[in-house]
Amino acid sequence: MTDDRRLWRRREEDVAMVESDLRVAMLDLRRLDDPPIILEGSAAVIWQLLAEPQTIDDLLTDLAEVFDAPASEMVGGARAFLEDLERRGLVLSNEEAD
Repeated sequence: MTDDRRLWRRREEDVAMVESDLRVAMLDLRRLDDPPIILEGSAAVIWQLLAEPQTIDDLLTDLAEVFDAPASEMVGGARAFLEDLERRGLVLSNEEAD
């Protein structure tokens, strides 16, 4: 699928969150002036899957199973979402997965 071997994981320290099946509400405690972040649908599923470190390929495999859709259709959106969360400091990635 991709050649990206980074491991992605969510940053949970300094993040207050409430999770349900397809919705996550969170507040970055380092940025209390920012509004809460609400993730729904595939965004919430990605956040929940990142409770354990994953490569983007592993994440896409899981998403394809959850949504019964080809992983190739989700790669662009998933990558953009991860990069947005990384810019916000809500997910971390290492350089290489072993």
